[in-house]
Amino acid sequence: MADPIPGTDTSTPAVVIRELVRHFGAVQALRGLSLSIERGSVFGLVGNNGAGKTTAIHTLMGLLPPTGGEVSVLGLDPGRAGQDIRRRVGFFPERDEPYAWLRLRSLLQMGALAYPDWDASCAAEWCERFNLDTRKRFKQMSKGMAAKSKLVAALSHRPELLILDEPTSGLDPGSRQDLIEAIQSLHREGVTILFSSHNLDDVERVATHVGLIDQGRCVLHTACEQITERFGRVRVTPNAAIDLSLLDERAEARLEVDGDVHYLVSDRRADWLAALVARFGGTAVVEPADLPAVFRLITAGDRPAPEAVA
Repeated sequence: MADPIPGTDTSTPAVVIRELVRHFGAVQALRGLSLSIERGSVFGLVGNNGAGKTTAIHTLMGLLPPTGGEVSVLGLDPGRAGQDIRRRVGFFPERDEPYAWLRLRSLLQMGALAYPDWDASCAAEWCERFNLDTRKRFKQMSKGMAAKSKLVAALSHRPELLILDEPTSGLDPGSRQDLIEAIQSLHREGVTILFSSHNLDDVERVATHVGLIDQGRCVLHTACEQITERFGRVRVTPNAAIDLSLLDERAEARLEVDGDVHYLVSDRRADWLAALVARFGGTAVVEPADLPAVFRLITAGDRPAPEAVA
C-alpha cells in the first residue's frame, strides 16, 4: 500500500479509503469509493440498499479483499494485518447472529479467549446497563436484547474503533434508544465510531460526520453541522420566462416533483444564487436542506449522482 500510515500514529485518521473498487463478477459494488474518518468522531454511513455500505465495512474488517484501491484502518492494511485490526476494532455485523442455542455468557467466555485485552468487568458493566441475563440463550431473546448482546461482545475488549453495520435496524423504540445512548456515551469516552444506518434520524442525532454512498461512490462527505449551515434546497415553479440553465450547471442534484423543480446547492448563501432567485421573483424559494432532503435529492435525482461534495 502506498504511503503506509504507522499504526501508532494517533494524529492520522482512523480510517482512510482511497478509490476503493470491489467487483462481484460483473456487479460493481464499489466504484472508486473515497472517504476518511477522523479519530474521535462518530461517522454515519448512509445510502440505499445495494449502495455498497456493507461491502465497504467488510473490506475495512479484512473480510473482503478489494478489487482495487487502498484501505487503511488504524494505520494498518486489512489485507495484511486483518488479525491485528480485529484485535483493535469492535465489530457489530448486521446479519451474522450468534447460534440460537448459545448463551450470552458462553459468547462472552469465547470473547475472553479470543481477545488478549478482553475486560470482563467492562462486559459485566454493559450487561448490567442493558439489563441482560447472561444465562439466556439467543433464541430466547428479543431482537433488541440480541442486538445489545452483540454490542457488549463488540465493546468488551475496549476497542479503539467501533464499526457497527445497521445496529438499530428493526429494533423496537426502547432498544433503539438504548443503542443510540450507548453510541453517545462511547463518543464522550473518545471511541471512534463508524456506523451505517437506513435511519437518517439516528444519524442526525448522534453522528458528527456523514458520508453518503450512491452507486458505489461517496457523493457527500461532510460534518453534520455543515449540512443545515451551508446546504440549500431551491424550489422553482418553472415557466417560459425562467432560464434554469445556471441552476442545472451549478447545483449538486435536480429532482422534479409535481411540476416543480427542486435543486440541491452546496452554498445557499452564494451571491450567484441570491441574484438568480431575485430575478426569478416569487417563483423560486431557497430553504435550508437537512440530511433527509439532501439524501432524497441526491439519490432520487433525475441526473447522475454528483462527485463528492463537502
